[in-house]
Amino acid sequence: MGIDVAAPKQRWYAGADLVIRDLNVTEVNTGAIPFGIETNDIDEATMSAYLNLLTADGWAVAIRFERERFDRSTAAPGPERLIDVDTDRLTLKLQHFASNGLTLFVEPNWVRQDGTFFGIASNYQGRDDFWVVNAGAQYRLPGRKGTVGFVLRNLLDENFRYQDTDPFNPRYAPERGVLIRASLSF
Repeated sequence: MGIDVAAPKQRWYAGADLVIRDLNVTEVNTGAIPFGIETNDIDEATMSAYLNLLTADGWAVAIRFERERFDRSTAAPGPERLIDVDTDRLTLKLQHFASNGLTLFVEPNWVRQDGTFFGIASNYQGRDDFWVVNAGAQYRLPGRKGTVGFVLRNLLDENFRYQDTDPFNPRYAPERGVLIRASLSF
């Protein structure tokens, strides 16, 4: 369920959404003798809200808050290895769009995660809150033929303990890194 509100004349846009999943997953337990069938309860909830502001001189500000809640059995922690975890994220993004095609941005992200995580020997409790700052630039090629740019991830080289809720597409770099990208249109 979600809602979006736009006030183009005032140059702001806002929205919120809520997703709740309550799953009963049936699996064959091959570790037990004799083999058995288990049903595991998996509860997930995600809430987010955003506000985007535009100014007349090429500046944009975006604010986004997200909360995720995972409640799973120890028999079915999923690929994320989460059992009972709450994660809050606040992202602030400041962008400048120059008339020559150059875009600059800085994006501080605050994250707090608290919960029980799946471990091989035993499950463990964990809690951390931290800031990760990303920054970058992008240039639009003449004639809109593409873009080239770079992103500095974890600019301040912040150390943190965080289990990503999407391990195949991590949000935060665990150490400072540079991403260079190019996109060409023909």
